Amino acid sequence: SIKAFHKREEMQAMFQDSLEGMAKPYYWWFICNRWLGYRLDMMCFFLVFLLAGMGVALRDTVSASMYGLAMTYALSLSGMFQYMVRQSSLVETFMTSVERLLFYALSLPCEPGSDMPVTNPEWPATGSVQLNDISVKYRDDLP
Repeated sequence: SIKAFHKREEMQAMFQDSLEGMAKPYYWWFICNRWLGYRLDMMCFFLVFLLAGMGVALRDTVSASMYGLAMTYALSLSGMFQYMVRQSSLVETFMTSVERLLFYALSLPCEPGSDMPVTNPEWPATGSVQLNDISVKYRDDLP
């Protein structure tokens, strides 16, 4: 066991290295997701800014209710963009897993000997075991 052979620190370090190695792809996916979200927020900010400028410039030709509706939709656009990007990246991640599974299932060659029958014809057909005059001990000093 780990404790018996005094390998606790070594195993903890190995576990920590493995954990960090497994967390790196998720960390970079998260960073890229946040970067893209920031870019989308900036695009939406400029769109709202442009819409506000157009609302001021066209105040005589566009009704206030239409301008208010346009601003409401423009403000909600940021959240919808980020949700859409997150969902599409999750779908792509999951489809990569499906693609990998299909590759493993359909493209890799079988191991040698995989065409052998599962059971031997000489193998007993029933699962009965008969024991006569059997004596079992765990250790010699126990009953």
